[in-house]
Amino acid sequence: MLAEGKMLREVCTELTISPAAISEWEAEDEEFAKAIARARIAWADVAAEEGAELAAQEPRMIVGEDGTERVDSGWVQHITSRLNYTKWLISKRDPKRFGEKDQNTNVTVGVGVQVAVLSEEKRQQIIQRKQLAIRRRVERAKPLSITNGNGNGHSHH
Repeated sequence: MLAEGKMLREVCTELTISPAAISEWEAEDEEFAKAIARARIAWADVAAEEGAELAAQEPRMIVGEDGTERVDSGWVQHITSRLNYTKWLISKRDPKRFGEKDQNTNVTVGVGVQVAVLSEEKRQQIIQRKQLAIRRRVERAKPLSITNGNGNGHSHH
């Protein structure tokens, strides 16, 4: 049941077992504790898939008073909160696979609710490529300077 994505409290309610009893059994029985740990790891996979499905949803649109359609910012905040909580919980349940790899990991959640994780090195490579592309555009946009025979420069666009 845990492996299927149910929370421990929900499972305990269904089985009429107290969460404290589960904790006691984990402390007393190594095999039981290992089974619970495996279930939590399997749950992390289920939750990660559900998070991906949630992030892939088309944003909810609303129509403003002026009649224009726009993304519902309340919906975006709700989805972002759910994704952040799920990401946090998954990182606690299966830190080897879903925990923070280093302190330079960036997570961005935009209006399209896409989650991108970049290492600092990859982020720097992207920034350098963007800066190079901007410099090239600037160079192409500069006026061409032509000098006549006496050294006077005239600009031509």
